[in-house]
Amino acid sequence: MLSRSSFEAELIAFRDSRKRPRFNEKGKLVEPGNRSTADLQVIERWINHPNREAIWKTIRRAAPDLQATGFIKEVLRARRTAVGTVNHSAKLQEEWAILKKHLSDNLSEPNIEILFKAYNLHMLWQDTVGEFKLSRQDIRGSRKLLLFSRIIGDYLQAKCGGWLDVQIAQLAEIALDLDPGSVSPKTIKDARRQRPKKAH
Repeated sequence: MLSRSSFEAELIAFRDSRKRPRFNEKGKLVEPGNRSTADLQVIERWINHPNREAIWKTIRRAAPDLQATGFIKEVLRARRTAVGTVNHSAKLQEEWAILKKHLSDNLSEPNIEILFKAYNLHMLWQDTVGEFKLSRQDIRGSRKLLLFSRIIGDYLQAKCGGWLDVQIAQLAEIALDLDPGSVSPKTIKDARRQRPKKAH
């Protein structure tokens, strides 16, 4: 295990392990190198971020058993989920807009088919979004930002027992390639407070 004092070393080791191809015990290629260019870009930004050590130190103090590799993987997963969900949702909304153009107020067979497709699109959208309600507007990537912050926020709350809004804001900047200081911890806090309550 690498030194606990250097999260940069953990990030570099993780990046290098992702670049190398993996083989099984018989020498067969299991995973090629450079498996995700987007993930590697996130890691590079993280390595170069001035607060990388402070972020990890705060999180590790609250969750001493949390391993760096697991934490890195979770941030990458949260980014992929947020970006993928928002992109998929946008595609479904485009398909619905196209369907609506062909919908009239009669119940002819073509209209019933359109309504059936619309219902299927709605169900796909519900499955895509899951428990995370997306806002109707997307202002300069706000949907991805809010969804990422909810996913990683829930993860850190479960691991650390508290809301780490400052660290979540900085992680969002790293993960989503935003300018340093462009995400306010208040934005993260406000987004959390606006979440719909879960039904009991």
